[in-house]
Amino acid sequence: IQTEAKAKDVRFLLEALHGQVTRAAQDGFLPANEAKHWIREIRHILVLLHIEFFNNLGQHALQQGQPGQARLAFERGVQYLRKQPEPVFYNTQLKMLESQLARANSTVLTNSQPAEDEINELTEGLKTDDADAAWKKKAIYD
Repeated sequence: IQTEAKAKDVRFLLEALHGQVTRAAQDGFLPANEAKHWIREIRHILVLLHIEFFNNLGQHALQQGQPGQARLAFERGVQYLRKQPEPVFYNTQLKMLESQLARANSTVLTNSQPAEDEINELTEGLKTDDADAAWKKKAIYD
């Protein structure tokens, strides 16, 4: 599952299957305990779909050199897993996504740190601010 459109299509199919199982149970074609089992399986597959989607999205962004986008994808995956009614079942996947999130986050922080000798408006403004501060202190304390 590489794209959001594909993930949506699969999700709609699984939701349709969920509806059919529910309807079959209501109409008496499927015993209630068997229907509950299949509904639980469908929900589990839906969670796995989202895990795979967020993981693939993040990996693709990392390969494209976009660690910020990767971080967003992994964050969405982590949040999705934490919101699950039974998150204990997905501890392994949660730890995997959290480690990938940490890696993407460190890449973003490494790439965003300016070089010491880099000249831009912000560094120039800080230098002039330091010079102004010394002058103001001298005037106040003299």
